[in-house]
Amino acid sequence: MTWPAHALFSLAELERYVPTIAAASVELLTDIAAAVANDIEAYLERRIVYRAPTEDDDAIYSGTFTAGSPVPTGQPAGIGRTLVVSFPATATAGTLTVTGTVAGTAGTVRVFSVADGLTQYGLDFWTAISALSIAAAAGGGTIKIGTSAGYIEYHSPDGASAELWPLETPVYQIAAIYEDSTRAYTTALASTAYLAAERRRLVRLSSGLISSWAAGYRAVKSVYSAGFLPSAVPAKIKRAALRLAALYYRESVNGQIEVASGSNPLGVWTRSGSATLNKELRWDIETERNFSPRTGERDFDEAAA
Repeated sequence: MTWPAHALFSLAELERYVPTIAAASVELLTDIAAAVANDIEAYLERRIVYRAPTEDDDAIYSGTFTAGSPVPTGQPAGIGRTLVVSFPATATAGTLTVTGTVAGTAGTVRVFSVADGLTQYGLDFWTAISALSIAAAAGGGTIKIGTSAGYIEYHSPDGASAELWPLETPVYQIAAIYEDSTRAYTTALASTAYLAAERRRLVRLSSGLISSWAAGYRAVKSVYSAGFLPSAVPAKIKRAALRLAALYYRESVNGQIEVASGSNPLGVWTRSGSATLNKELRWDIETERNFSPRTGERDFDEAAA
């Protein structure tokens, strides 16, 4: 099975945290990783690991996963696209290095590793890919480098507020913001016309001063990326995720699902309930919750992305 793209820890991290877990089936651990991520994201009311709908699964490259320097067969379109890297299911090791232009900066380099999962969503909006490099590939199969338009959200300002609040935080990069009461969205605002303050709110500016967003239903369209790569999940969230995974694992292997008490050769044990994101775990990540008065709405199916 493929490790969940939105998992908050890697299989190796889970095995280090609970050494005995290495003997468990990958299918069980994959299910646990997905359940933990879903539980914590639901509580924090935001996506931790960035992932946006894939619009083309082989827009940049599709070919054999083997060491070398494949030539890109496509380029990102328009205002830029984030990358969706799909390593083959048989891959056991290897890296993909992508070089190109991000936010006007040529020569930007990003590395995707099999160790971080077979499906990965990059946070950068690329406008051009100049080179690809695959190293230490093991396992064969086909690698695909697709693209995503990112998170696309619509806001309906009242004409009095200078702030809009995206659904996801922290904002990593903004590809474009459009302000158009006719909803044609043909011309993006200059980057000097807004500010992603505190990486969580969009502040409208005019000549460097705070202004108001234009009023109208879906008068503002924002295209951005937010959250983290799996390898950069904040430590406090990762710790809580690993602890919750250990609870799920123990419950499963010991057959203690919804059992209040029992005994074994070592004695009698009792428990208060099923494995869950309990009060102590919630307290540890309380400061990571998204309490912002979010104003955005989007059209894509979140469950499928």
